[in-house]
Amino acid sequence: MMCYDYHGAWDSRTGANAPLRSSDVLNVEYSMNYMIKLGANPSKLVMGLPFYGRTFLVSNAALSSVRQRRLGESSESTGFQGPYTKEDGFMGYHEICLDLKNTSLGYTRHWDDISRTPFAVSNQKVISYDDNESITEKIKFAMEKGLAGCMIWSIDTDDFRGDCADDDANVGGHSNYPLLRTVNKAIEQALEDIERNRQNIIPHGETENENNGGGTMENNLNYALLLILSVIVKIF
Repeated sequence: MMCYDYHGAWDSRTGANAPLRSSDVLNVEYSMNYMIKLGANPSKLVMGLPFYGRTFLVSNAALSSVRQRRLGESSESTGFQGPYTKEDGFMGYHEICLDLKNTSLGYTRHWDDISRTPFAVSNQKVISYDDNESITEKIKFAMEKGLAGCMIWSIDTDDFRGDCADDDANVGGHSNYPLLRTVNKAIEQALEDIERNRQNIIPHGETENENNGGGTMENNLNYALLLILSVIVKIF
């Protein structure tokens, strides 16, 4: 399930690229729940995570009337390019984190409580994207749903060289692949939370298999181990 590109410059208004939730059906949660409702086995569903963002140019007229920046502002039909990917309306996370780090560009990070994603603003320019905070929430959602796992689009737009190494987005002091490392850390934390909750709800004398069907926890653990191994191989 490619859970991204829900919004972009084509909407002529700013919006979250991959909203976890929203007031309409254009969000990750609804998409996954809809497939499950139609009969798809959660253990065979893989949820896509974007390591990139969507860019917007807010019109001068809309900007002049704005008091507090938020998603949903009127924008032009074409977004701006990143310095390396050079695609209208698209920026890789490795480009976004550098722009946020460059104080001369004047970007301010905001958090959208509805979509559970960040967005950055510098005058007319708006970038909606995912970072370690929103990725963590999406991983937790996937693990709680008992999904087969997550895929990434794409590994080459993570901060693979560690150019944003002194940014708060770094995980565990490592200088590169902050989003991939966030995925690993979030899986580990989600497994601990799921196990803790499972232990809290199992009635006295009831076995683990009787309580959860004997598969969800095992599937999540197998997935976590496979994904961590895959990431290690790709990085090193």
